[in-house]
Amino acid sequence: MGYTEIDISGMTREQWLAERRKHIGGSDAAAVMGMSAWTSPYALALDKLGALQDQPAGEAALWGTKLEHVVAEHAVEQQGPGWSADFSCKDRMYVSTKYPWAAVNLDGIFCNYVVDASVQVGYEGKTASEYKLEEWEDGGIPIAYRLQVLHAMAVRDDLPRFLVSALVGGNKYRQAWVERDEAAIEKLMEHERIFWEMVQRGEVPAPSGSDIDKDILIGLHPTAEGELALADDLLMVAEEYEAAKQEAKAAEDRKKEAGNQLRLALGDAKIGRVGPATITRIVSVVPEHMVKESHRDYINVRL
Repeated sequence: MGYTEIDISGMTREQWLAERRKHIGGSDAAAVMGMSAWTSPYALALDKLGALQDQPAGEAALWGTKLEHVVAEHAVEQQGPGWSADFSCKDRMYVSTKYPWAAVNLDGIFCNYVVDASVQVGYEGKTASEYKLEEWEDGGIPIAYRLQVLHAMAVRDDLPRFLVSALVGGNKYRQAWVERDEAAIEKLMEHERIFWEMVQRGEVPAPSGSDIDKDILIGLHPTAEGELALADDLLMVAEEYEAAKQEAKAAEDRKKEAGNQLRLALGDAKIGRVGPATITRIVSVVPEHMVKESHRDYINVRL
């Protein structure tokens, strides 16, 4: 068996978070790869170093937790006769012996006692916004969740595949199977190893351009006073910032000019077509206080 177990059943949330900071967890995998919509490599490193305050779970996470067992029970039913689920694994954290920085908490373990009860598969359940429905169509799943279950299979090397299910928009069930992919697992683990060794040295990656990192930096340094001599290599960064600002302004001006040319061509029409392009003029009909000025009348182009 390539993993050890930690009993987390009696831990408080604070104790569990402290234990979790000692490892890279499944939901951290996408952040390590820079593919998370919720956090970043910079934010993750600060969290592992204990430099960020714990944030209370938001409303989406709260309802995700409340609906977790409902989604899981439906997932069992959807697999057909002979399937059963074990949810006792939620009381344990699994830590890899091959990749000692890697740990995982599982939502469940499924098996088919008619075919072969000894063959177990992992289970991960989600709730998702209606806006994410497209990512779950045709047996697909968001890349962040694929990375999460690849990480889980790196830790639980006895699980040949994972079932990932989701309740989307509160009323649509979707599921997908993720098969073990040793090459993908090794690639992910190599990225995690490099990240973890960096964190163990007390280092953090450079912040990205995400709003997540901006909010963190503002929170860490809420005031701006005095003067500071900066390192010489930041001159290049400052020049890049100014150049990008000028390019963005020029691009915005070009966008506005093109938009007005398309408005002129459309006249009173809502949709225009030329070659492979569909041009749509969207005019807001909601009260003024409910929509941004920039969204009151805008052009959308689909090629």
